[in-house]
Amino acid sequence: MKQVEKAVGLMLGVVNTIDMNRSRQVKIIRDLEAKIVADRNRLGEIDVRLAKIAIQHLSPIPGLYRTSF
Repeated sequence: MKQVEKAVGLMLGVVNTIDMNRSRQVKIIRDLEAKIVADRNRLGEIDVRLAKIAIQHLSPIPGLYRTSF
């Protein structure tokens, strides 16, 4: 989320401070939008990988019986 916030802040900075060349502003903003989408997709992939690892480590062990105390 911090990366997304940083990217949005950067886009706002581009819009407010970069040269007045409108086509350059649009290109930079489009590039930043593509980077945000790519980062979001990458984070989704990482979440899936972490979930798979968690499932392996949180699954019951076959043959192990729990007793209540």
